[in-house]
Parts: sequence; structure tokens; C-alpha cells
Amino acid sequence: MGRELTSDVPGSLVKQIRDAAGWTQEEMGRELGYENGQGVHLIETGKRPITLVREKLLRRIAEEVGVAWPQSVTPRELRPGSKFTRADGSAWLVTTREGAERPDGYTFCASLDTGEIHSISNSEKVKL
Repeated sequence: MGRELTSDVPGSLVKQIRDAAGWTQEEMGRELGYENGQGVHLIETGKRPITLVREKLLRRIAEEVGVAWPQSVTPRELRPGSKFTRADGSAWLVTTREGAERPDGYTFCASLDTGEIHSISNSEKVKL
């Protein structure tokens, strides 16, 4: 069986959904099919991506508890390896190298069209 594709949902959104539901990490973990809360902890801290299947579950839970699913995020909210689209339609990837986030409010990203590395402002809204 092939590796399941993963989602670029930021961990902060998972925590917001969990808090709105009034659940512990363990309770949220059970809802998402984990044995305990460790999987949720890893997602919330950006150490584990979520599968697209779990993203569908999260969307359902978010709707049930009244948390709006974001249409856009900032580069800072995405983990290294996340793909996103800028307003001009260009495709980008948050870099995975050390120090990807600069202290001046920018994140290093690579253009999927040209492969060039650029800094993108963390105040810019981008689409997943």
C-alpha cells in the first residue's frame, strides 16, 4: 500500500478546533482514530502532518463546533514542506532547511515554477 498523502493544515487550527469542542488531546485523538493524545500533540506542535482522511474528519468537527475553516493562511502558519499559492497564482513550497523562518517576519520559500528561493512576508495571506 502506498504512502497516504498529507494535508497542510496548521497545528494551531487543530488546537482551536479541539478547544472549541472542549476536548483533551486524548479525546481529540480518539475522534481522529489515534489510540491516545500523542498524535494530536504532534500535529499541534507541527511535528506530524495530518492525512487527508483526518483533514476531512477535522473539517466535519470544525463545522459541528462552529470553527470556520480558513481559506487562507500566512507562510508562518505552515510547516516546512507545505505547498501554497500566492495571490498571483504562483505555486510555492515552505523550505525544509534549518532557519527557514527569518527573525524579521519573513519565511524562506521555494518557487515550484523556477526552484528559486525567496523570502515571503509572514503578513501575506496565501491559499493552501
